[in-house]
Amino acid sequence: MCQLYDDVKECFAQLQKCKIGVVTNGQEAQQVEKLRRCGILSVMDVVVTSEVAGFAKPAPQIFQYACAKLGVQQTQSVYVGDNLELDAIAARDAGLIGVWLNRLHGDLQASPRIIKRINRLTELSELSTHQDYQNQTSFCILQ
Repeated sequence: MCQLYDDVKECFAQLQKCKIGVVTNGQEAQQVEKLRRCGILSVMDVVVTSEVAGFAKPAPQIFQYACAKLGVQQTQSVYVGDNLELDAIAARDAGLIGVWLNRLHGDLQASPRIIKRINRLTELSELSTHQDYQNQTSFCILQ
């Protein structure tokens, strides 16, 4: 069994009306097994790995591929990741809304003002009431 952060399942419950996926630079079999062991594979609408997509983060094509698999536009998608450059900024550059999951309270000065920062996944529910996020239909979350 794997160890999840204590906010993961609550976040999924809050986002149950949204499509949820994972985008990872990992290998397909390994990542799917990890999600299965963590008990969250069934929550995922898609799992996109660089191995299958043919592109790795930070390439915009992997985010575009994930949105296509989810059946949503990039502009309707929020991508949450714990790496500012590879996740949040790369997603923003691909046309999604990039959100930096800054659990370790890293260098706040490094985050551009247009990148939203959160410390816990449950803060995503607060975003849904913000005007810029009200029309979002999907959330891709890193592994």
